[in-house]
Amino acid sequence: FRIYMKKLFSVIIALAFIVGFSNTAKATHAAGGELIYELVPGQTNQYKFIFKFYRDCAGSPAPGSFSLCYNNTCGAASTTVNMGLYVAQGGVLPNGNIQGAPVSTGCPGYNNTCTGGVLPGYQEWWYTGTVTLPTQCNTWKFWTGLCCRNGNIDNLYNPGSQNIYIEATLDNTNGKNINSSPYFSNPPIPFMCINLPYIYNNGAIDPDNDSLVFQAIKPRTGPTSCANVAIIDILDTTNFPYNVI
Repeated sequence: FRIYMKKLFSVIIALAFIVGFSNTAKATHAAGGELIYELVPGQTNQYKFIFKFYRDCAGSPAPGSFSLCYNNTCGAASTTVNMGLYVAQGGVLPNGNIQGAPVSTGCPGYNNTCTGGVLPGYQEWWYTGTVTLPTQCNTWKFWTGLCCRNGNIDNLYNPGSQNIYIEATLDNTNGKNINSSPYFSNPPIPFMCINLPYIYNNGAIDPDNDSLVFQAIKPRTGPTSCANVAIIDILDTTNFPYNVI
Protein backbone atom coordinates (compact mmCIF):
# COMPACT_ATOMS: atom_id res chain seq x y z
CA PHE A 1 0.00 0.00 0.00
CA ARG A 2 0.95 3.62 -0.49
CA ILE A 3 -0.18 6.24 2.02
CA TYR A 4 -0.10 9.90 1.04
CA MET A 5 -0.33 12.75 3.53
CA LYS A 6 -2.39 15.55 2.04
CA LYS A 7 -0.04 18.39 2.84
CA LEU A 8 2.78 20.28 1.13
CA PHE A 9 4.83 17.11 1.00
CA SER A 10 4.04 13.44 0.63
CA VAL A 11 5.16 10.15 2.11
CA ILE A 12 4.99 6.68 0.61
CA ILE A 13 4.92 3.65 2.88
CA ALA A 14 5.26 0.37 1.04
CA LEU A 15 3.76 -2.48 3.02
CA ALA A 16 4.09 -6.11 1.94
CA PHE A 17 1.25 -8.43 2.78
CA ILE A 18 0.73 -12.15 2.89
CA VAL A 19 -2.21 -12.62 0.57
CA GLY A 20 -2.41 -16.38 0.22
CA PHE A 21 -1.14 -19.62 1.68
CA SER A 22 -0.09 -22.99 0.36
CA ASN A 23 0.32 -26.22 2.28
CA THR A 24 4.03 -26.51 1.49
CA ALA A 25 6.60 -25.63 4.15
CA LYS A 26 9.22 -23.15 2.92
CA ALA A 27 12.60 -22.07 4.30
CA THR A 28 12.12 -18.47 3.19
CA HIS A 29 10.91 -16.15 5.89
CA ALA A 30 10.34 -12.57 4.67
CA ALA A 31 6.56 -12.23 4.92
CA GLY A 32 6.11 -8.45 5.10
CA GLY A 33 7.38 -5.15 6.40
CA GLU A 34 6.71 -1.49 7.05
CA LEU A 35 9.23 1.37 6.88
CA ILE A 36 8.32 4.55 8.76
CA TYR A 37 10.14 7.56 10.19
CA GLU A 38 9.81 10.07 13.01
CA LEU A 39 11.26 13.57 13.09
CA VAL A 40 13.71 13.74 15.99
CA PRO A 41 12.39 16.35 18.49
CA GLY A 42 14.17 19.69 18.18
CA GLN A 43 15.75 18.78 14.83
CA THR A 44 14.94 19.85 11.27
CA ASN A 45 16.46 17.17 9.05
CA GLN A 46 17.19 14.30 11.46
CA TYR A 47 14.86 11.30 11.40
CA LYS A 48 14.53 8.09 13.39
CA PHE A 49 13.60 5.25 11.04
CA ILE A 50 11.77 2.15 12.20
CA PHE A 51 11.48 -0.98 10.09
CA LYS A 52 8.87 -3.52 11.19
CA PHE A 53 9.77 -6.94 9.81
CA TYR A 54 7.30 -9.82 9.74
CA ARG A 55 9.00 -13.23 9.84
CA ASP A 56 7.56 -16.65 9.01
CA CYS A 57 8.29 -18.75 12.11
CA ALA A 58 8.91 -21.80 9.91
CA GLY A 59 11.74 -20.05 8.04
CA SER A 60 15.18 -18.66 8.75
CA PRO A 61 15.89 -16.68 11.95
CA ALA A 62 15.30 -12.93 11.97
CA PRO A 63 18.38 -10.93 10.88
CA GLY A 64 20.41 -9.05 13.47
CA SER A 65 20.19 -5.85 11.41
CA PHE A 66 19.03 -4.32 8.14
CA SER A 67 20.70 -1.79 5.85
CA LEU A 68 18.70 1.38 5.19
CA CYS A 69 19.64 2.97 1.87
CA TYR A 70 18.70 6.45 0.73
CA ASN A 71 19.33 8.94 -2.07
CA ASN A 72 17.58 11.60 -4.13
CA THR A 73 17.47 13.01 -7.65
CA CYS A 74 18.92 16.33 -6.49
CA GLY A 75 22.49 15.02 -6.62
CA ALA A 76 22.84 12.94 -3.44
CA ALA A 77 24.65 9.62 -3.91
CA SER A 78 23.24 6.45 -2.35
CA THR A 79 24.14 6.20 1.33
CA THR A 80 23.71 3.41 3.85
CA VAL A 81 22.75 3.48 7.54
CA ASN A 82 22.61 0.37 9.71
CA MET A 83 19.31 -0.39 11.41
CA GLY A 84 19.89 -2.57 14.47
CA LEU A 85 17.31 -4.31 16.60
CA TYR A 86 15.08 -1.85 18.44
CA VAL A 87 16.07 -1.65 22.09
CA ALA A 88 12.75 -1.61 23.89
CA GLN A 89 12.46 -0.07 27.33
CA GLY A 90 11.49 -2.78 29.77
CA GLY A 91 11.53 -5.23 26.86
CA VAL A 92 8.27 -3.82 25.48
CA LEU A 93 8.01 -2.12 22.07
CA PRO A 94 6.04 1.12 21.63
CA ASN A 95 3.07 -0.89 20.35
CA GLY A 96 2.95 -2.86 23.62
CA ASN A 97 4.41 -6.08 22.20
CA ILE A 98 7.63 -7.89 23.06
CA GLN A 99 10.36 -7.98 20.40
CA GLY A 100 9.84 -11.06 18.25
CA ALA A 101 6.40 -11.88 19.63
CA PRO A 102 3.83 -13.59 17.38
CA VAL A 103 1.57 -11.03 15.70
CA SER A 104 -1.52 -13.19 16.07
CA THR A 105 -2.46 -16.34 17.92
CA GLY A 106 -4.56 -17.42 14.95
CA CYS A 107 -7.90 -19.14 15.27
CA PRO A 108 -9.03 -20.30 18.73
CA GLY A 109 -7.81 -23.80 19.58
CA TYR A 110 -5.22 -24.03 16.76
CA ASN A 111 -1.49 -23.46 17.29
CA ASN A 112 0.70 -22.00 14.55
CA THR A 113 4.39 -22.49 13.79
CA CYS A 114 5.33 -19.83 16.37
CA THR A 115 3.55 -21.75 19.13
CA GLY A 116 4.38 -25.34 18.20
CA GLY A 117 1.65 -25.96 15.63
CA VAL A 118 1.58 -26.45 11.87
CA LEU A 119 -0.49 -23.50 10.69
CA PRO A 120 1.46 -20.47 9.36
CA GLY A 121 2.70 -18.21 12.15
CA TYR A 122 4.49 -14.87 12.04
CA GLN A 123 6.62 -12.76 14.37
CA GLU A 124 7.10 -8.98 14.45
CA TRP A 125 10.66 -7.64 14.75
CA TRP A 126 11.55 -3.94 14.96
CA TYR A 127 14.77 -2.35 13.72
CA THR A 128 15.84 1.28 13.96
CA GLY A 129 18.46 3.75 12.76
CA THR A 130 18.90 7.53 12.58
CA VAL A 131 19.43 9.54 9.41
CA THR A 132 20.55 13.17 9.19
CA LEU A 133 19.78 14.49 5.72
CA PRO A 134 22.54 16.77 4.42
CA THR A 135 20.39 18.73 1.97
CA GLN A 136 16.82 19.57 1.08
CA CYS A 137 15.14 17.81 -1.81
CA ASN A 138 11.61 16.84 -2.78
CA THR A 139 12.58 13.35 -4.01
CA TRP A 140 14.26 11.59 -1.07
CA LYS A 141 13.83 7.82 -1.29
CA PHE A 142 14.61 5.33 1.49
CA TRP A 143 14.56 1.57 1.05
CA THR A 144 15.54 -1.73 2.58
CA GLY A 145 15.36 -5.31 1.35
CA LEU A 146 15.99 -8.92 2.24
CA CYS A 147 16.09 -12.31 0.53
CA CYS A 148 13.89 -14.18 0.42
CA ARG A 149 10.16 -13.65 0.34
CA ASN A 150 7.93 -16.12 2.09
CA GLY A 151 7.27 -19.08 -0.19
CA ASN A 152 3.69 -19.42 1.10
CA ILE A 153 2.63 -16.31 -0.82
CA ASP A 154 0.80 -17.83 -3.77
CA ASN A 155 -0.04 -14.81 -5.92
CA LEU A 156 3.58 -13.83 -6.74
CA TYR A 157 5.98 -15.14 -9.35
CA ASN A 158 8.41 -17.54 -7.60
CA PRO A 159 8.16 -15.74 -4.23
CA GLY A 160 10.89 -17.83 -2.60
CA SER A 161 13.43 -16.51 -5.11
CA GLN A 162 12.40 -12.85 -4.79
CA ASN A 163 13.67 -10.19 -2.41
CA ILE A 164 11.26 -8.34 -0.21
CA TYR A 165 11.52 -4.61 -0.99
CA ILE A 166 10.13 -1.81 1.19
CA GLU A 167 10.49 1.92 0.54
CA ALA A 168 9.41 5.32 1.83
CA THR A 169 9.80 8.79 0.32
CA LEU A 170 10.09 12.30 1.70
CA ASP A 171 9.99 15.92 0.57
CA ASN A 172 11.99 17.97 3.10
CA THR A 173 11.90 21.29 1.26
CA ASN A 174 9.16 22.78 3.44
CA GLY A 175 11.18 23.95 6.43
CA LYS A 176 9.27 23.76 9.70
CA ASN A 177 6.39 21.94 8.03
CA ILE A 178 8.47 18.73 7.94
CA ASN A 179 7.08 16.09 10.26
CA SER A 180 6.73 12.34 10.74
CA SER A 181 5.26 9.65 8.48
CA PRO A 182 1.92 7.91 9.00
CA TYR A 183 1.99 4.30 10.16
CA PHE A 184 -0.19 1.22 10.55
CA SER A 185 -1.19 0.40 14.11
CA ASN A 186 -2.41 -3.14 13.30
CA PRO A 187 0.01 -5.87 12.13
CA PRO A 188 -0.54 -6.85 8.46
CA ILE A 189 -0.73 -10.61 9.09
CA PRO A 190 -4.44 -11.37 9.58
CA PHE A 191 -5.95 -14.79 10.11
CA MET A 192 -9.39 -15.53 8.72
CA CYS A 193 -11.26 -18.35 10.45
CA ILE A 194 -13.94 -20.47 8.76
CA ASN A 195 -17.53 -19.64 9.77
CA LEU A 196 -16.47 -16.67 11.90
CA PRO A 197 -17.18 -12.99 11.09
CA TYR A 198 -14.10 -11.23 9.72
CA ILE A 199 -13.28 -7.51 9.72
CA TYR A 200 -9.75 -6.20 9.14
CA ASN A 201 -8.45 -2.66 9.40
CA ASN A 202 -4.76 -1.68 9.19
CA GLY A 203 -5.45 1.15 11.62
CA ALA A 204 -3.59 3.88 9.69
CA ILE A 205 -2.58 6.79 11.95
CA ASP A 206 -0.91 10.08 11.14
CA PRO A 207 0.83 11.48 14.26
CA ASP A 208 0.41 15.05 12.93
CA ASN A 209 -3.31 14.59 12.17
CA ASP A 210 -2.89 15.09 8.42
CA SER A 211 -5.56 13.59 6.18
CA LEU A 212 -4.54 10.35 4.43
CA VAL A 213 -5.07 8.94 0.95
CA PHE A 214 -4.50 5.22 0.19
CA GLN A 215 -3.40 3.51 -3.01
CA ALA A 216 -2.91 -0.21 -3.66
CA ILE A 217 0.22 -1.06 -5.66
CA LYS A 218 1.72 -4.28 -7.00
CA PRO A 219 4.25 -6.19 -4.86
CA ARG A 220 7.82 -5.38 -5.85
CA THR A 221 11.25 -6.89 -5.71
CA GLY A 222 14.44 -4.85 -5.57
CA PRO A 223 18.04 -4.80 -4.38
CA THR A 224 19.16 -5.86 -0.91
CA SER A 225 22.03 -3.40 -1.26
CA CYS A 226 22.18 0.31 -2.09
CA ALA A 227 22.54 -0.37 -5.80
CA ASN A 228 20.24 1.98 -7.70
CA VAL A 229 18.63 -0.63 -9.96
CA ALA A 230 15.19 -1.02 -11.44
CA ILE A 231 12.35 -2.07 -9.13
CA ILE A 232 10.34 -4.94 -10.61
CA ASP A 233 6.66 -5.81 -10.14
CA ILE A 234 6.17 -9.49 -9.26
CA LEU A 235 2.38 -9.88 -9.03
CA ASP A 236 1.23 -13.07 -10.75
CA THR A 237 -1.61 -11.68 -12.86
CA THR A 238 -2.05 -15.01 -14.67
CA ASN A 239 -3.54 -16.76 -11.66
CA PHE A 240 -4.68 -13.61 -9.85
CA PRO A 241 -5.91 -10.97 -12.32
CA TYR A 242 -5.93 -8.09 -9.84
CA ASN A 243 -6.35 -4.60 -11.18
CA VAL A 244 -3.75 -2.66 -9.19
CA ILE A 245 -1.18 -0.06 -10.16
